[in-house]
Amino acid sequence: MTDQTTQKTANEHLESLLKEFMREIRSDKRKSFILRLLMWIYLIGSTVAFGLFLTSNREQAATMEVPHVAQIDIIGQIKRKGGVAAYPTIDAMKKAFESEHATAIILDMDSPGGSAAQSDLVYRELLRLRSEHPEKPVYAVVGDVCASGCYYIASAADKIVVNRTSMIGSIGVRMDGFDFTGLMDKVGVQRRILSAGKNKILTDPFLDMDPEVKAHLEQNVLAETHRVFIDAVKAGRGERLKLEEDLFTGLVWIGNQAIEKGLADSFGSIHTIIRDQGADLEAVNYTQRQVRLMDWVTGKAVHLATSIVSDAQTPHLEF
Repeated sequence: MTDQTTQKTANEHLESLLKEFMREIRSDKRKSFILRLLMWIYLIGSTVAFGLFLTSNREQAATMEVPHVAQIDIIGQIKRKGGVAAYPTIDAMKKAFESEHATAIILDMDSPGGSAAQSDLVYRELLRLRSEHPEKPVYAVVGDVCASGCYYIASAADKIVVNRTSMIGSIGVRMDGFDFTGLMDKVGVQRRILSAGKNKILTDPFLDMDPEVKAHLEQNVLAETHRVFIDAVKAGRGERLKLEEDLFTGLVWIGNQAIEKGLADSFGSIHTIIRDQGADLEAVNYTQRQVRLMDWVTGKAVHLATSIVSDAQTPHLEF
């Protein structure tokens, strides 16, 4: 009797183990199936997207062989990574100016500004290309906003065309940063850092800023960069600019006010510029768009978090 009971218990344990084993197998199969499905979806989606990219490029290349208006987008924040970067924009401008079929250049502008250095690179290259190709007019066409670094670039165009509700201006300079000293006091954390040079860590967000250092930055960095901005706008707009007291204080104005102050020339759009150039012309977009594979996989959350951390640690000049 005891042997029978023992055998029965052993069989029950074995049966339980087999059931658990089968559940694990089925679970693993489901996981494997889901992973394979996601992989195939990604591969098919990437292939289709790449095919569409090549197709759009072929269509655009065909259009470039006939007279057209060259369009270059200045849309989004101006910065070296993850925004409107100088070198891809400059490459697009070079191709547009050097194309024998491009009759005019349109800068499609909708940006709050950004990096002072990136803006200045585009501005100076635009002036150079204009001097080498004086036969090709350059139009800066503003959408919702053209502020700071965006307007810095726009001031190098022959004409600035706006909408009645476009916001224009913000001629000023900023240097962003954070002050974590209060938070560190609350949590009882002290900063440990070694440096050679009295002011090497002058912008460290974990240390109090010395008043002398702050004055130095305001007078010798911000003010000087602001002067560069002002000189660029004066040179680009010339006699059209009404030199009023509040013009270079960082304020913005909408369409008609911007025209009255000489910050813009007229109302219009990309379509009105094209119609003025010729009824049979079309716009060809020369913008070099950055393909971000990581965004396809993880979305923009990782990039955004990285940018926030980087900006907190590295103060930089912005128009």
